[in-house]
Order: sequence, then structure tokens, then C-alpha cells
Amino acid sequence: MTLQEPESMAECLYYSKRALAPGLGHATAWALRKRCSKCKKGLMGKLKKTATEYTCKQCGFVEELSMHEADVVLSIIYTCPFCSHSGETTSPYKRKSLYGKQAYIFACEKCKEKLGIFKKLNMPKVFLEKLDVKNAVEETEAPDEE
Repeated sequence: MTLQEPESMAECLYYSKRALAPGLGHATAWALRKRCSKCKKGLMGKLKKTATEYTCKQCGFVEELSMHEADVVLSIIYTCPFCSHSGETTSPYKRKSLYGKQAYIFACEKCKEKLGIFKKLNMPKVFLEKLDVKNAVEETEAPDEE
């Protein structure tokens, strides 16, 4: 799968570059703005940050926030903090609860571990503890080279 990367921030509804865990794994995620369903030319956008509707700047077509964001897809390029697998995936543009915190959730293609893109400085302690336990187990299972 080849994801279409944005050429500029003006094309993005959401863009984030985050570490998935301190020193381990990272993700780049973006959601591209949708084209207007009426004129097919303009990109839909909000007039104000707190607006509850998206408007086409070309033709003035208005779409409700919930209807618009239901079709948006989040594209993610990541490196898993558990297995160090690099991959790309897509996810719905909807925050869900993971380890008690809101995040955009996706699964690693290799180890099937659930990963999340959390808001800045909002990484759950349960996730960090799970990551430390799994890495400690992998280190003890590795054969010693002597």
C-alpha cells in the first residue's frame, strides 16, 4: 500500500509527527482534506476553528462536521515500539479510548499490538509499563553471545 503524502499543510485536516514511546517507535499521521462533493474542485475547510460545519471556498457548499469527518481517513507511517517493524496503514479519523486516554488507534502489521497516537504529553502510564515489561522479556529471551 502506498499512501499519498501531503505536499503542503493546506491539504491537511490533521498532521502529526509523534514518538509512540520515549526513545522507541515513531509515527507520522495525516488526514487529507476532502474535495467538495458538489463542485469537485475546492477543498472543504472550516471558516473558524470552533465551527461546526465545513464549507467549500469555491462554491460555498456546507457540510455538517459529523457527516464530513465520518468519511475522512487517517494515513499513518510508523515504526512499532514493540517489534521495531516499519510500515504504513490507515485508520478512521476518530479518537477512541486506549489505556484510558483518547487516541487515534491502529495495529502493528507484524506483532498485531494496538498502538495509539495520543495528544501531546498525554501518554498513558499503563502503555509505558506494558512496553517496559515486553522489552524486558525480549532481552531475557535473547541468547547471550559469549
